[in-house]
Amino acid sequence: MSSPVQAPVGSKRTLPKVRDVMQRSVILIRDEDSVALAQQLMLWNDIRHLPVLRAVDRKLVGIVSERDVLRGLQAGMDAGALAVREIMSAPADHIHPNALVADAAADLSTKRIGCLPVVDAGEVVGILAVSDVLGLLAQYPAKRQVVVNGSESVASIMHPEPIAVHPDDRLVMTAQRMAQTGVRHACVVDGEGTVVGIVSDRDVRRLLGDPRRVLDASGLPKGAGEARVSAAMTPDPVVIRQDETVHSALETLIRFRFGALPVVADNGHLRGIVSYLDVLQHFAAEHV
Repeated sequence: MSSPVQAPVGSKRTLPKVRDVMQRSVILIRDEDSVALAQQLMLWNDIRHLPVLRAVDRKLVGIVSERDVLRGLQAGMDAGALAVREIMSAPADHIHPNALVADAAADLSTKRIGCLPVVDAGEVVGILAVSDVLGLLAQYPAKRQVVVNGSESVASIMHPEPIAVHPDDRLVMTAQRMAQTGVRHACVVDGEGTVVGIVSDRDVRRLLGDPRRVLDASGLPKGAGEARVSAAMTPDPVVIRQDETVHSALETLIRFRFGALPVVADNGHLRGIVSYLDVLQHFAAEHV
């Protein structure tokens, strides 16, 4: 990844452009290639997204994610016989290399996507992932470094009413709540309201399959309906206090490569949840 231009963040004019932080080495796949190949490319290169090119003219026509691949496999499809075009998201959202990173942050957060292919004159010249933007933000702190009346605190951007469940709750019920509300994380608390775990859609997928399919309990694996939250959750999760700065949340998300953090009061009781999307939205609101 190229190094970002060292300029102070104070106005839209001084913010880096997509070309300054995008990944220039992009792994591509054709729409006629197999899902098995897509899966291998992701594993080999430790990536979660592949821009998809139309085989006949090599123009961008879609994007395939790790989640797309997993959904296809869990539906019982043959990864070797299944073409990428059958599971990809199309058309693919993309961005120009001269666009501001702040605009990219707004797109990523509002569209709830993990990356943007960078396209110039019809050719894919790079890719900008959420991790690239978050890494940039860590180098360019927000204009206000001190929390004033809570305006730069985690509490100011968190979701104050996350899904909260108990370790003994049935996992399928938690998964249904997550699917119905369109969220990817649920916080696990004990009887006192102290955070003891977190459950992600990936955890749900590991035990139950595609979280969207749990709305129809008949599609669950045998015996999965009795699984408890404790079987899927990550125990003793990293949390952040509600009075810490947004920048602290950003640094923690980057350090541990998390998608979200439970937000707690000083006594460890759950107060909310903050995700990388919340940080991106905060950044976009400050600078776009």
